[in-house]
Amino acid sequence: LGRIFDRNHRLLVEMGVGSPETEALVRAAHSAGVYGAKISGAGKGGNVIVLVRPRQVEHASEVLMSAGAKGVIPFTL
Repeated sequence: LGRIFDRNHRLLVEMGVGSPETEALVRAAHSAGVYGAKISGAGKGGNVIVLVRPRQVEHASEVLMSAGAKGVIPFTL
């Protein structure tokens, strides 16, 4: 599923969706070792969805906040 998120993200970027800020968050998420990350939201995609192992949630959240995230909402299935 992470690879599908990453592929979808690349396609959205190719279509001109996103921003330097959301791109920085996706890169930061990957540096934290997540499964995958993609932009989401209306228009220019103001959100980033990240798939991460439960034990990595805190670390990934800290990395995203350090990279400029306005907030992090952890959610587990």
